Amino acid sequence: MPTNGGIIGPVNLPVGNKITSVTSSTNFTRDGQNITDTAPAVMVVAGGGGGQSNSGNGGAGAGGFRISYNHPLPASAVPVTIGAGGANSSTIGESGAEGANSVFGSASTPITSTGGGGGGAGYTGAGNAPEGGTPGGSGGGGGARNPGAGASGASPGGSGNTPPVSPSQGNNGGNGMGPVPGSPAMSAGGGGGASAVGGTGLADDGGDGGAGRNVEGIFGPGYGDNGSFAGGGGGLTQSTSSLPALAQGGAGGGGRGGSGPLGNNQAGTVNTGGGAGGGPWATAGGSGIVLVKEQVRKPNGIWTMNDVYEYSLTNEWTTN
Repeated sequence: MPTNGGIIGPVNLPVGNKITSVTSSTNFTRDGQNITDTAPAVMVVAGGGGGQSNSGNGGAGAGGFRISYNHPLPASAVPVTIGAGGANSSTIGESGAEGANSVFGSASTPITSTGGGGGGAGYTGAGNAPEGGTPGGSGGGGGARNPGAGASGASPGGSGNTPPVSPSQGNNGGNGMGPVPGSPAMSAGGGGGASAVGGTGLADDGGDGGAGRNVEGIFGPGYGDNGSFAGGGGGLTQSTSSLPALAQGGAGGGGRGGSGPLGNNQAGTVNTGGGAGGGPWATAGGSGIVLVKEQVRKPNGIWTMNDVYEYSLTNEWTTN
């Protein structure tokens, strides 16, 4: 006679992974079937920076990206704040707004990611010097310099990983283009991303947004932008001779930059922390997100009758 209650087959430990996606501010409560009182991984992504709807604007920086491994989970509820994406600015000479912070707020060990930097405003004429991208989790791209308007020098991208944490939560934005003799174009820098700096604006090409971070290997498929989060926005390109292709936003939800006065730029993708694309239309950054991975008891094979009975008595048997 079998000794496992009459079921013939291998005896497996009833353990599996549970992923909780938090997309708006709330309280997170540890699963009742959590077997370790910890989370193998907690990802916290802040809101991406906003763009600027006037000429020559930089792509915005991605929201800060952080992962904590084997993070303690208290029995009490944990407050979670999801940062909003930064707003667009329509004021000439004013950079886009920074994204808001996201926080996984365990009282003893909070994880805070910083909102992305806003895209820098472009030079549009006398008295409106271009602005550098603002700092943040990842920095915004610098605004474009118009050679025909007498601007000189590069417009710097904003610094990433601000305030500094280790490992780094993001990268710098790219510089806006300085004067290029004979060029009719003005091109802004791309916003920084979680995995790469933003691209520098070139003669006929806005800087691409820095790439985000792919987390499919940790949390599995089906999350974010094809598994990626926190990509920077692409910078705007303006040219009197042609309308070049849109500057690419970084993989991870960053918006593409506009092209010329007729180009259509994109906002950062919601719940990815992506930075907004730079001008010429109003675009905001993508809101942030938190992912929590837990190890929980769950059936995915053949169990002993004793296991089923004991877990059922304590309400620890789940089919999730």
